[in-house]
Order: sequence, then structure tokens, then C-alpha cells
Amino acid sequence: MVATAERVIGVDEVRRRATGPLVVGETVDLRGRVVEGALDLSGCTIGNVDFSGAHFRGSVSFVGADCRGLTWFRGCRFDGAVTFARALFENDCRFDGATVAGALDFSRAELRGAGAFDDCNLHAGVSFESALVLGNLSLSRARVGGALKLNGTQCLGGVWLDEAELAAGIVGDQWEVHGRLWLRNARGVNLAGATTYGYVYR
Repeated sequence: MVATAERVIGVDEVRRRATGPLVVGETVDLRGRVVEGALDLSGCTIGNVDFSGAHFRGSVSFVGADCRGLTWFRGCRFDGAVTFARALFENDCRFDGATVAGALDFSRAELRGAGAFDDCNLHAGVSFESALVLGNLSLSRARVGGALKLNGTQCLGGVWLDEAELAAGIVGDQWEVHGRLWLRNARGVNLAGATTYGYVYR
């Protein structure tokens, strides 16, 4: 599908709009936009931004970013690698329905709300190594082509993997789930190295 000129937006404009001050009740609307080039918002403070349905044609980096408000990537398409390593999400992290061609990296990130990755297609896998998730982490019905990396991950809420398909399984030592763990009809799930404090639904 050829993007119309009205839908295409450059990375400099995205950076300018996404790093504006957080205003309660106001959201930067970048839904359905086509982002050209490599987007680097590493170390930036991000306000309320809705990227839902956007298409990112280059790599995306939010390394060490502080996402203070609504930061949604629901149904987005990423053509390259995406990293949120050491990023802070002060609210929910919404990636449900996203498609990521490259590796997706949330290592050492802190998610203070829920982490929603339901129905994602993660072709090269995803890392939550040493991440802290204060709410629930959900990958229900997700298709993960590479490994789901959970080395040192702490999930203080529950973890949902219902109907998930993990082509390379779970790679991780000493990962913890303090809430309930849902595994109904999941494929490729192994719990070696996991410590679970709640009920496991199989």
C-alpha cells in the first residue's frame, strides 16, 4: 500500500510533537501515520502520544525514555528493530496487535502499569530481561518467532500466555510471577527457571 503524503511524517516532526510537555487531558494524535526514517527518542521525556496503527519504516529507539502519560502502539507495524531498553512507562504500555519484524527489546525497562502485548506478531522474539512489571504482563494469542527472554524478569502482577505460540520457547533464569500465570492452550511454554507465587492455570 502506497502511503499518501498526508499520512507520512518525518522523524524530526515526531520528535518535536512527542516530546512536548505532558498536558492532562490532551493527547498528541499520531494514529495511522507512516514514520519515515530511524526514530531515536532515547533519553527523552514523552507526553501523551497515541501511535496506534502507525507504520514505522525504520528502526525505533526509546532507550532510557520516560513515557509519562498515555503512550500507545496498538496495532502498529514496525519494519525494523525496536528497543525500549531501560525505558520507564509510568502508565500502561499498549502494544496489543502490533507486528514487529525485528527484535523487540524491553530489557531493564520498568512498566508501572500493565504491559499489553496480546495478539502481537513478534517475528524475531522479545526480551524482558531484568525488566520490572508492576501490573499484569499479557501476551495472550501472541505469535513469537524468536525467544521470549525472561532472564531476571519480575512480574508483580499476573502473566497471561493463553493461546500464545512461542516458536523458540522461554529463555530465562530466576524470573518471577507474583500473580496468576495463565497458560491455557499455549504452545512452546516452558517454566524452567520460573518462580511462581500464584496459581498456574494450564
